[in-house]
Amino acid sequence: MEYYGNGVLNFAYFLTRSSDAADDLSQDVFLAVYDRVYSFRGECTMKSWILTISIL
Repeated sequence: MEYYGNGVLNFAYFLTRSSDAADDLSQDVFLAVYDRVYSFRGECTMKSWILTISIL
């Protein structure tokens, strides 16, 4: 979260144009990352994998 948090929050704001919605979305993203970290295969960077989760 410390390393990727600002990037995810900025991307979430870009998607929603709302700071409250961006906060909620970034929290949801990191909960999903925590639940799915075992499925990270290393075919891309961790950052791009996390940002992909934020789109879904």
